[in-house]
Amino acid sequence: MKKIYFFVFIALIAVNTISAQENIILGGAMEEEDADFWSVSNLENDPSSVTSFSFGYTDDSPVFGTDGSLHMLATNTGTNGSHLMFYQAVTLTGGKEYMFDFAAKALQPMMNSWLEVYVGAIEPTDGADYGAEATSLGGFKSSNWEAECSDIFDGTLQVDGCLPGSQGAFTVEGEGEQELFIGFKIGIWAYDTSIEFLMDNVSLLEVGSETGIDNLKQTTSMKIFPNPVKSTLSFQFDKSFDRIRILDLLGQEHLYLNEIKNQIDVSSLQSGIYILELKDNTKAVSQSRFVKE
Repeated sequence: MKKIYFFVFIALIAVNTISAQENIILGGAMEEEDADFWSVSNLENDPSSVTSFSFGYTDDSPVFGTDGSLHMLATNTGTNGSHLMFYQAVTLTGGKEYMFDFAAKALQPMMNSWLEVYVGAIEPTDGADYGAEATSLGGFKSSNWEAECSDIFDGTLQVDGCLPGSQGAFTVEGEGEQELFIGFKIGIWAYDTSIEFLMDNVSLLEVGSETGIDNLKQTTSMKIFPNPVKSTLSFQFDKSFDRIRILDLLGQEHLYLNEIKNQIDVSSLQSGIYILELKDNTKAVSQSRFVKE
């Protein structure tokens, strides 16, 4: 199993103090140089099954991913299936809410396979499945199992998670700072079958007013379309507003308008997931996610 070198992890935190507006995940761009930030476990695999992976993969890309990505392959040729998990240690605070997000793509139709996100206090180990000792944040499972999922998805658990009650937001139990392990696993049960996933743009953010997402307040009815969008984003709402902002998931402002129209040119934005925020003079806010292709 590939180990995280904790003295490097701590040194990076000391140099780049993590604030509420910064990504808690290290190496979330999934480029070749990001591999050192991730530990990898083969969990419970049949000895004859095959798993492989590579960072900085560029032959294909996730929907809304950027540059290189993590390529994961699981092939089941035995009775126990194939399970591969990527994770890292993070320090989170009890009672606070966090949002885990990513871009992902399945390269084949999902059949008896899955991609799930877990957070737990126990480190994953080779030879043992991971789930009973952790909390699932949701994910994607094949249509002939527990949920119907597309074979291509953008990986926004809050929007597209296929499991019942799936969401990317979670609250840490207990009090004070805690070292937890957060990561995602892929697997397949179908015999003599392979599944390939791509993962990119992995982030873990503290939810709150300083992040800009503020748990996606929805104080009025708002519809945005098309979503995903390439150039012109249109929206409808049931009251008047005097300010429009477009934020990324780190709370950084990319567009500000004080003239309200029903359409916005977003062609200058890079591909990714954004938040459209409308605000009126009473400070009431309505927020909605959209994806820029």
